[in-house]
Amino acid sequence: MINFLQETIEAILDSGHQINDVMFIGSSSGKYRIDWCKFEQLANFEYDNGYGGQEIASDLIIYFNDHTYIQRGEYDGSEWWEYNVPKIFNPEDHYETFDKLTGGNSWRTVEELQNEEEEY
Repeated sequence: MINFLQETIEAILDSGHQINDVMFIGSSSGKYRIDWCKFEQLANFEYDNGYGGQEIASDLIIYFNDHTYIQRGEYDGSEWWEYNVPKIFNPEDHYETFDKLTGGNSWRTVEELQNEEEEY
């Protein structure tokens, strides 16, 4: 088990960035976006990053002011952050905020998680 927020902070630092370099956290399409404060609230949980089903949204990225980004990597359910360059998003683009990073089924995108029916 690993804390998702701590894993993310370490990945940001490993990429040569600081928290204040984050432009947004969201889907790789840029359609869904949140700021760091909202992400901190959502991401402070333990999860199993080992083999099995992928738990974190598969298209989640952290986009930096220099247009580089980290995205989720996955192999056979094992998960991590990967550093990539560049992916250009315009701050004026239309986007939606979101409230879920993980959900019932594995290998879900940010968009799929937001549109998923609540299971009771």
